[in-house]
Amino acid sequence: MKTKNLFLLLIVLAFTINVYAVEIPKMNVIILDNSKALVAVTKANPGKTVISLESEDGDVVYYKEIYKQSDFKTILDLREVRNGTYKVTAKFGNMLLKRNILFKDGKISVESLKTEYDPVFVYNANQELKY
Repeated sequence: MKTKNLFLLLIVLAFTINVYAVEIPKMNVIILDNSKALVAVTKANPGKTVISLESEDGDVVYYKEIYKQSDFKTILDLREVRNGTYKVTAKFGNMLLKRNILFKDGKISVESLKTEYDPVFVYNANQELKY
């Protein structure tokens, strides 16, 4: 009986480790000086990634689509950026990573990383269920 319980515990433990071993993509924004910022994205599996920088008005300042790379780094030129909040995003499939960059009187700060997921829709008997 103890052997059976130990065996079941090992199976559950192995399954749990496997589930949590999935690497979550990461995005870091490092301010180099008042005119440049380094954006670094790392993910486990290569595939399509969309990187963008948008103003709070929705104007796209930078946009890049990356294919077949798991790591990506770029330096953003911020010389023409005026005071306000800008959003740096990295989109992988249904996952979106974003950080806000705040520009105020020549000072630049970066907010913490936020992760969002696209909603999942399930159709059952012609009735839409939202999750």
